[in-house]
Amino acid sequence: MRPDLPSPLTAADGTELVLAVLHNGGYGIVPATLREQDGQCRADGRDFPTLEATGLHSEVELERARVITGRSAGEIADLARPGALSTDGFLAVNEEVVDVLKDDNRTVSALGLTHADLARPLFHVWNMMRTDLDLGRWTCRRTAGETSRRS
Repeated sequence: MRPDLPSPLTAADGTELVLAVLHNGGYGIVPATLREQDGQCRADGRDFPTLEATGLHSEVELERARVITGRSAGEIADLARPGALSTDGFLAVNEEVVDVLKDDNRTVSALGLTHADLARPLFHVWNMMRTDLDLGRWTCRRTAGETSRRS
């Protein structure tokens, strides 16, 4: 039976915890505190000062964006297309990264949220994975019986 606990929850010492369903069907509580040293949920104020200040992009800043975190928008798009960093890609062949950022920003705004609001639970999942990796309870290596998605 699911414990009657909110998830995520914050302990008295500030540790953020997430209720997890375990492989055996039981439940566990896993530390998932955002890691400030990794910059989780921190916006790049140099490239997007409005995003840093408000949690949402300025359309004007996005329109002017030629460099994002030190890489040209074109280079980011090229790396995100099918066959570059992944087989399927992260952008369609005819998409531009700035257009995707604009569309995402409009969606986030329409939901009445900020980008950090949406990023926080994703970082909780990431940090839960890191906790298990650090403790040796989970690995990214394939086992003998697993097959690749491409096989």
